[in-house]
Amino acid sequence: TITGAGIYYNTGIQLEGRVIKYGVVSEETIVKDLLHWNTLYLAGRLHKPVNIIHHDFENSLKLLEGLKSNLISAVLTSLLILPENFTEMELYHTLAGLSYAGDFRMTFGEDRNKVSNIVSSNLDHFKQLYQPVLKGICDESDRQKEPFHEFLYWKESSDIFEQDKSQLTQLLHLN
Repeated sequence: TITGAGIYYNTGIQLEGRVIKYGVVSEETIVKDLLHWNTLYLAGRLHKPVNIIHHDFENSLKLLEGLKSNLISAVLTSLLILPENFTEMELYHTLAGLSYAGDFRMTFGEDRNKVSNIVSSNLDHFKQLYQPVLKGICDESDRQKEPFHEFLYWKESSDIFEQDKSQLTQLLHLN
C-alpha cells in the first residue's frame, strides 16, 4: 500500500554547478493523481514548469493524456477563482498557487512571495506549458469540438482574458 503521495525524492543533488532534486514515481501513481487530483501533490507540481529528464510517453498514452488533462483541469479550476477580466500573468499566478492553497507551510515559514517568484522567474516556461492549452480552449474556429470555446476569450495582443462567469459556465467547469 502506498502512503502519502507515492513519490520518492532525492534532494540536494549537485549537478553541473546547480542543486537539484528529482522524484521517482510509478506510472500508476502519477496517472491517478493527474486525472483525479487524489493528493494534488504530483499534479500540483506539474501545474508548474518542470524538467522531465526521462519519460516513456511513446509507450504510455495514459501518462501523456493524464499530463494534458491535468493542465486543462488546472486552467478550468483557475477560471473559477479568477474574475471576469484578468491578465495572463494573473492566470499563471493562480495556476502556480493551486497546489499551495491548502498548504499550511504557506502560512508559517514559507516565503509569502513564493508563488510570485516562481511565476516571474519562469514566465517563458509557463507560456510554453500553457499556451497550447489556452489556444485549444480559446480557439474560435473549433467551437463545435468542445463545450468551453464559448466562455473564454483571449486578447493575445494585450494579454487580457475575458470569461463568462455565469452560474452555468462555472458549473460546467466543475464537471
